[in-house]
Amino acid sequence: MIANCGHDEHNEFHSGNAGDQTGKEWQIKPWYNGKWDVVLRYPDERVRDTLAKLAVEAARNDLIGYDQWQRQTYWEALQKTDYDPSKINTPCEADCSSGVCANIKAAGFLLDIKKLKYVYEYLRTAIMCRPLEEAGFMALTDKRYLTSDKYLLKGDILLRIGHHVTTNITNGVMTDYVNEEELDMPLIKKGSKGKAVKIWQVIIDVRTDGIFGDETLEATKRFQKENDLEVDGIVGPKTWKAGLDKI
Repeated sequence: MIANCGHDEHNEFHSGNAGDQTGKEWQIKPWYNGKWDVVLRYPDERVRDTLAKLAVEAARNDLIGYDQWQRQTYWEALQKTDYDPSKINTPCEADCSSGVCANIKAAGFLLDIKKLKYVYEYLRTAIMCRPLEEAGFMALTDKRYLTSDKYLLKGDILLRIGHHVTTNITNGVMTDYVNEEELDMPLIKKGSKGKAVKIWQVIIDVRTDGIFGDETLEATKRFQKENDLEVDGIVGPKTWKAGLDKI
C-alpha cells in the first residue's frame, strides 16, 4: 500500500478548493507500477516508520488536499501542529513532491536529524533524487524494487523523475526473508534447509517452511522447464537469477 497525493477533486493539478474534497486527493491505495526510476530508502528504520506514519496521517485527514498552486500550505500547517498531520484543522494543500518533502523535514525535526531538517520542502520530482541522497537516503534502482512491491519497506519513497513521487506504507512479502545485501544466493537442493530455501519457496509460490522437500523439488523442476533451464531440481546461479527476475 502507498499514501498517494496525486490530483485535486476535479482530477486536475491546480485550482481546486483547499482540503480533500473527495477523500482521494491524498489517499491510501494499493501499490501500482508507476514506471518508477528509483526507490529512495533511508537506512534508519525509525525514520522510515516516521515517514510512513506521517504519510498515512496526512492521507486520513481530509483537510489536506492536492493543489500545485497552493503546495506550500501543507508544510505551513504542519509546522503549527508540531509535525502531526492528524492535528491540522484548517484546509491546506500539497502536491506529490512538496508533501513527501514536508514529511521528510518533519521526520528530521521529530527525530532530531540535522540533514533531514534541511531538506528543501518544495523540491520538484525532476530534481529531488540527489538532494535526498545527500540527506542520507539510498538510491535503489534494481528492477525488483521498481516493478514490484515485494521488496519494498515501509517508508520507502518511490520516484518517477519529473513525474511523480509517493510513499510506500507497508512492508513487501519478501522483506521478511531478504534484504538488498542478499543477492548472491547459495546453491540449494533437496535436503537443504534455512532462510535461502524460504526465499526460493516464496518465489515459486509453494509452502514456506524452509525445508527443500519433494514439493519444493517438483515446483523447482517445473520452474526450470518453463524458463528453459537445465531441469535438475538444483537452484544454482542461473535458476536464482531467473527467479529473482520474475519478481
